[in-house]
This record gives sequence, structure tokens and C-alpha cells, in this order.
Amino acid sequence: MRRITIKYAQPGMILGMPVYDYFGKEVLGRRTKLSDQHISLMNKNSVSEILIEDWRVDDVIVAPMISPEKEGKLADAFRQLLISSKNAQSINVEGVNDVNVAIMEIARNLSLSILGEINVSCSVSQNDYAYVQPVKSATLSMALGQRLGMPTDRLVIIGMSAILKDISNIYLSLGTNQAPPSSIDETEIIPEHPMMSYKLIKQVNNINDEIARAVLQHHECWCGRGYPRGLKEQQISPYAQIIAAADAFTSLVVDHPDKDRYMSHEAIEYIMAGSGDQFNPDLVESFVRKIPAYPNGLNVKLNTGEIGIVSDPNLGFVARPFIRICYEPERGNLKKPYDINLAKAEYQHMLISKVLEYD
Repeated sequence: MRRITIKYAQPGMILGMPVYDYFGKEVLGRRTKLSDQHISLMNKNSVSEILIEDWRVDDVIVAPMISPEKEGKLADAFRQLLISSKNAQSINVEGVNDVNVAIMEIARNLSLSILGEINVSCSVSQNDYAYVQPVKSATLSMALGQRLGMPTDRLVIIGMSAILKDISNIYLSLGTNQAPPSSIDETEIIPEHPMMSYKLIKQVNNINDEIARAVLQHHECWCGRGYPRGLKEQQISPYAQIIAAADAFTSLVVDHPDKDRYMSHEAIEYIMAGSGDQFNPDLVESFVRKIPAYPNGLNVKLNTGEIGIVSDPNLGFVARPFIRICYEPERGNLKKPYDINLAKAEYQHMLISKVLEYD
């Protein structure tokens, strides 16, 4: 399968995977042959990327680590929590329980998962950003925790912490035409919001103290320049350390209503640049080796002129995936594409210079 953004969808293309909306509802089924009406429907539902059949990579499996249905169920539960709490003085307890159930279901499935790709990229409408971005942050935090060996109960803690961390900011944005502040640009954040969110969460009796602590500390920096307490290094909750990196990454790769998204490899560079300053350097090392810079099915051009499709992200080798070469400058389109492993010394002169069909 080949991965493209909706901008490059054309009538006649055949879907290799079903297409879902933010909240887990199937928009189009697998093997749908696209028409102008289908493309219009996907645009209406703010679908950002699709996977299409391509004979050159028909053996390449693109399987999400977290199913769109389960992620959508979490997004819907979080949306209902925010709506039910909007005019109240405290968080709706029943809504928190529903979010917890959805988080637990994802955590249990992650604990059983061996294969699957972490995929957080999406284009989110302004109206839905408050509901969707925190979910993407939570699922990435959980997926990273799973790949770091966390058991199910700890995955639930990190998921709940991540999804509730900005709840005070979101409260302030509901009912307005503004999206919640970005977690990347600290000048846009209400500095008191970790404490405000902490106090809201502490009002719910059955919320784990570790969740409240992670929420309070998710803007602390490894070097000690964060807030609200200027904690540093291991003074910071391990959950908060993971959430900080995952949320920064997610805020970049999810298309904010007011700014374009980064590609995964660009967001990984951002995380690497913050190593030892904003983020735990050991965590950054694990992060960049467990999150694909170039996911399966992505169409790329090399500095040597070849064009190919990522056939394996080659986790553990940062930004050096397997590429199935489909075009050579001297020979044109190839009848028999072939794979190369950019991590091998013989290909060290070859670099990915451009991502195609994904802007």
C-alpha cells in the first residue's frame, strides 16, 4: 500500500484500508474505488491521509498500532466529558470513568500488540481540535510506554495523564472560536494551567495521585527551566517526562487550524534538538529509535534521483528505512522494483531529500 494525503487522491484509486473520521466512524470501506464524490466526502470529514493499493508494494503491510475504532471511541468519550463538564464547576465524574474505560481498552490491546505502526498525523478542524489533539497525545504516550516495556496498569496512568493534562486550557477555549493553546510555543500557554488542571483533577476522588502529579509536572523541563516548580531531571514524574516528548511531537505532526503540520522526520529532529534541555536525553534516544521517521508506504525521493516507497521503517536506525526503488533516473519506472536498506554502509551516500504526495 502507498500512503498519500487526501490532496493527491484521484478518481480510480482503490483504498487499501478503510477510512475513518476522528471519532472512529467508517467513512469509506477497504477496496473502495474512489470517485469525485468519495473524495468530496473524505474532505468533508477532514480525512488527512489514505492508504491506496499499489502493485509495487502490495506485500507491504500498514497496520496501525492502535485501531481507528478504539482511538475514535476514546475521542468521543473525551468529547462527551468536555461537553458534560462545560457549565459545571468540576469535572463530570461519569465522563472521567468513560474516558478511563476507553483508555483501559487501548492499554490492554497495546499490551498484546507485537506489530503495528504508531500513526499520529492528521488534519483537525478548528471545531474538533480540542477533542482530537489530546487523544493523539495520549495514544502516542501509551504507545511509547508500551515500547519501553510498561505494563498495562502503567499505560492506563500515562494515557489518563496525557489526555487530562491541558483540561483547564480546553475549558477556557470551549464556547469560543479559538483552538486550545499549542503546547509547543510556551508564549501561547497560560502558565498557570498545569496547576489549574491539577486542581480540577484532584476534585475527582478516584483519580490516581500519579495521574495528578504527571499533569502538574508535564511542563517541567529536564534542565530545570520548566514550570510550575522548576523541577529538574529525576525530580520530574517519569510519566510527565514521556508525555512532554509525546505531546510536543503530536502538536507538531497534527495539523493545527492556525499552522501547517511537520512531517514525522522533522518532528523527530525537534525532539532530538531538545535532548538534555527540554527532554530526558535517555528518553529521547529511545523515542527516536521507536517512532518511525518515515512510516511504511511513504513515497520518497533520494538525493541520487531514485524514487521509491518505504517498505520498512527500520526502527532502531533513525531516518534510515528500507526503500523499494521504483524509479531510476537512467531507466525510468522499473518493472521490477527492488529494496535497499539505507542503514547499510554501501548506501550511506543516499539520503531522503523529499517526501512526495504528502504535503
